[in-house]
Amino acid sequence: YDDPMAPAVTLDLPLLAVIPDDYISDQALRLRMYRRIAGLTNTGDLDALAEELVDRFGPLPQEVLNLLYQVRIKVLALRAHVTAIGRDGDQLVLKSEALEHIDRQRLQGRIGDAARVARRAVWMPLGEQSDAEWQATLERVLRAMYGAHR
Repeated sequence: YDDPMAPAVTLDLPLLAVIPDDYISDQALRLRMYRRIAGLTNTGDLDALAEELVDRFGPLPQEVLNLLYQVRIKVLALRAHVTAIGRDGDQLVLKSEALEHIDRQRLQGRIGDAARVARRAVWMPLGEQSDAEWQATLERVLRAMYGAHR
């Protein structure tokens, strides 16, 4: 998704998403990697960069996996016309003005109990889910939202 005019997506996920000093110790190189990661606009390039990181620096620590996950979510959110994803209590809120222009009942049917579709947002309860569970659910919800716009 390479639209330079696309609005930025605001993300506030409950994850520590950094490149630890002990993974890439050279500060200048670490900053270059941050810039490269921030510039990614599609999941293919993201996967290629993940492979490059493993080849150059070894297995990805959880914080780097979290960082790459956040970039994946930003890419999917842009495609799904989501402008912000943040926490509200024990829920994630996916804000999207575009929801007003789609069949929200059909989208709710695709998502099921994982989230509640409203007029301008999708509410996704975190509950007692593990990080892996809510991350997979968030990705699935964004893919369903993207499909609803096609």
